[in-house]
Amino acid sequence: MLRSRLLRALGVVVLLLVAAVFALHAAVRLPDASGQASALVAGGLLACGVCGLARLVVDVRPAAPAAAPGRWDGEPALVLGRDPRPTQVSSWGLALLGLAVLLGAVPAVLAGEWVLAVLLALAGGCCVWSGSPHRRDLAGGVWLTPTRIAHSYRGRRWTLGWEELRDVVDTPGGGPADTDRLLLLTDPGAVHGEERFGPPGRAWRGGVRLDDRGPAGVLGLELEGLAPSAPELADLVRRAAADPVLRQSLGRA
Repeated sequence: MLRSRLLRALGVVVLLLVAAVFALHAAVRLPDASGQASALVAGGLLACGVCGLARLVVDVRPAAPAAAPGRWDGEPALVLGRDPRPTQVSSWGLALLGLAVLLGAVPAVLAGEWVLAVLLALAGGCCVWSGSPHRRDLAGGVWLTPTRIAHSYRGRRWTLGWEELRDVVDTPGGGPADTDRLLLLTDPGAVHGEERFGPPGRAWRGGVRLDDRGPAGVLGLELEGLAPSAPELADLVRRAAADPVLRQSLGRA
């Protein structure tokens, strides 16, 4: 975990330094097309760097909500809400990137490059709309009800009946506990109520990781922003899957 944070911090520093180089070039050559391009690149890199810096701060002080009774689709449920701040950071970062692209359309208009200006305005506007700060609701969470598990994360949602769950893997490959996700092993023919919500462009899972787009019989339960650790949540899910009495008590105060 510490090594990962150090690498990310190094990446943020590199991004900000490269942004400073492009900004310096833009300040010297701004009247030229190369200066305008450098200003656009500098703005985009600065937005990414600020977003990365904010994410580092958020990760140092996690604030995941405690488990609480709630409801899911009319059923009582034990609700494991996510810390919304990581999603807010990515939303603000996308909005800032869109703003930088929108500003890049201004010199294109002044230079009479109308096609380029329209393309930049459309791209920037889509980023600002998709990343607007109210997108904090995309953080999602996990709901454990008497009949199923419901999982929501960054614009994608699935549900799984307890009778379709066969096992939970919290140490993929037999290595150290994975702090990023649990793997739920299901019946190969299980039908998962998967759906996408939220603005286009945000319902995705970054990186090459095994999730519910993976092999049949495997679902990925994302742990980002949740209070329980991988072993704790895996143990709770296993016990609930094996104990109908425990399942009936989920979400009941």
